Amino acid sequence: MSSKMLAGEKILCVFPDAWGNLKRGRHQIIERLLINNEVLIIEDPSMSILSLSRDRNRISRLWSWLRVRRPKKNLLLYTPLLALPFIFNSEKLRKITEWLLCINIRFVLKISGFKPTLLYLSTPLFDGFIDGLEIKRTLYVAHDAWEVYPYGQQFAKSEVRTLKKVGLAIFNAKPNMERKNHFNKHSYYVPHGCPMPDVCEQRPHTMPVDFPKFGELVLGYWGAIDKDCVDIELLDWLADYHPEWTIVLVGGIYERDKAAFEKIQGKKNIIFLGRKKQEERYDYLRCFDIALLCACPTDVELKASQLKFWEYASIGLPIVGIPIEEYIGYDWFYAAHDRPGWVKMIIRAAQEDTSERRKLRIDFARANTWEQRVEQISSLVQQVLPRNNSK
Repeated sequence: MSSKMLAGEKILCVFPDAWGNLKRGRHQIIERLLINNEVLIIEDPSMSILSLSRDRNRISRLWSWLRVRRPKKNLLLYTPLLALPFIFNSEKLRKITEWLLCINIRFVLKISGFKPTLLYLSTPLFDGFIDGLEIKRTLYVAHDAWEVYPYGQQFAKSEVRTLKKVGLAIFNAKPNMERKNHFNKHSYYVPHGCPMPDVCEQRPHTMPVDFPKFGELVLGYWGAIDKDCVDIELLDWLADYHPEWTIVLVGGIYERDKAAFEKIQGKKNIIFLGRKKQEERYDYLRCFDIALLCACPTDVELKASQLKFWEYASIGLPIVGIPIEEYIGYDWFYAAHDRPGWVKMIIRAAQEDTSERRKLRIDFARANTWEQRVEQISSLVQQVLPRNNSK
């Protein structure tokens, strides 16, 4: 691992969700920081007791706060006390929850002997941690435009307070940073990274046995499938308008949305291949002619910074998708603003795709890996938050 990476830090990281599998940008960053630093992750602090009634799989939260887990070297996980209900509707309840969580986390730090040198916030909701945990070096990484989510007004207010308090703010989407960098003079843009193209090239070039062997043009999607990230009506229309095209979706369908996708599962030229192992990703991506970012064009999706874009780039694929503000300007991203635009952009992307252009995209990916992104973040931490300012 590069000597440019942070080393010797004890990082207290507040996650908006569970550690789980390495799916999101925040997981990719922390996984690489774990090489030379010890990290204690506070998982999903905003989960309330009411959520247990909606999802029985969360019942373990009733006792998980009793211990700190260490699933691997340098990684500690702690799931705190359940939050009070209605914290997204009531600032008073949010503040009480924040105060209780501060007490809870300080107690855990004491009994575990973990002495943080850096506070890393992946959620803006509990800005009181910055003062309450008394960790002088503070970093906020804005992985999302939180204001477009449900309860966005509450998140937006908390994010403003967070940005005004932290020592360093990093944004994964440039438009999001440009809207908010006036709240913190140490605001920087560090986008998501690409998987290492060299890893892809080392795998044998064989077509998976379940991949369809028909269609003049293969339009592919890789990732989790739900009604938000895959526009059912769009794919239904595309499949009918161009029956000679084959649309392949590789990923598991969320249980709650399976009935909705039954509408298009019977179409001959729309193929669902189900969930695959992460290490099989490139075996399938290599078989695509065009990669799709075919989410419903909501504010959440249009202001997102999606990992799929960078995964597609790492194998040199041209991408056609909704006009996500972060990706406008990349010459291999073809933004479709309406249904006729989808057809036009798919045809154009196919016509302009060459082996030389694919090589240029792969070269771009090689120069913009997750390792290099974490080096950028490390450099910013060292410059803006030097260790002599630690607690």
